[in-house]
Amino acid sequence: LIVDQRFTHWPGFTFVLSKPKNMDKQPVYVIARWKVKAGHLTTVLEALKKLAEQSRAEQGNELYRAHQLTENPNVILLYEIYKSEQ
Repeated sequence: LIVDQRFTHWPGFTFVLSKPKNMDKQPVYVIARWKVKAGHLTTVLEALKKLAEQSRAEQGNELYRAHQLTENPNVILLYEIYKSEQ
């Protein structure tokens, strides 16, 4: 398991990527569900705008999307696709 260090300083969020061995050249799909703690939503949404720009600029990034649930605005789903781990 790999913990994404970009998120370790945000309360209430743990991001873990699991990958099988020998998958270095396969596409990497990342899906994360983030339940934002009360009172932090505005800060998180602003940070996600910056993170989206950074992620989309990463080599091999094919997709970065953040979706805020309409039925619970404090829940955000993050989707990322990379050509490979390299």
